[in-house]
Parts: sequence; C-alpha cells; structure tokens
Amino acid sequence: MTKLTITKIYTSSTNKQGNVLMGKNGKPYTRLALKTKEYGDKWISGFQNYENKNWQEGSVVEVEIEKVNKDGKEFLNFRSVSKLELLEKRIVALETKILKDVLPAPEFPNPTDKDYSEEYESGINPEDIPF
Repeated sequence: MTKLTITKIYTSSTNKQGNVLMGKNGKPYTRLALKTKEYGDKWISGFQNYENKNWQEGSVVEVEIEKVNKDGKEFLNFRSVSKLELLEKRIVALETKILKDVLPAPEFPNPTDKDYSEEYESGINPEDIPF
C-alpha cells in the first residue's frame, strides 16, 4: 500500500466519442484519474467507487499501485484500499509490535550446558509415557 497526496483529480463516465463507459459485466462505470505529489505529472488511473468517490485535491489516500505495459507504453493503475484492508494492516502492525516489544523472547536451553546435555541427550524413558 502506498500513501499518495492528490494534486489533481479527473472523473469521466464517457469515452472520447461520448459513449457511456461499460465494464466487462455490461454495467456502466466511472473512470477516476489522479495526479499526485509522489508521481508528478504521471496520471494514475482507476475506477470510482464508494471508497474513493469523495476524494479531493489535497487528500492523502492509501492505494495499491500497479505498473501496466500496454502497446509499448507504461501506465500506472491504482486500486482503492478498503477500510477492512486498512484495519487488517493496523492489526498486523499491532500484533508485530506486541510480539516484538511486549512479549519476551523465549529462552532456549544451551546445548553445551551440562544440565541440558544430561537431561535431553539421555532420551525418553518409555516407562514415563502414560499410555
């Protein structure tokens, strides 16, 4: 996920000929194109949806960026990141912090220690197994 600062925003529901844009499923869609501080004059294209319909110039947004080569040209596409994905990212970050900072690292016995070698190298006594 990448954070971007929107400097220019463009939406369109029609193509250059004025026809309504239709998806593969036969439903109309709205194209959303962005210029951002991070990518300068390059346009980043995507689809308008409920997650991004209120984006404005100056908004800082999180998206997935994909580079696509088509007809010898490189294009940048974006996919809006859902609130659920953002929440998952936060949970993973918190879990990682807890595991790193809060819980102590497990202590493993030193295999060169005399007590370790006597206890663990002697093997398992079949009589100690309860079944």
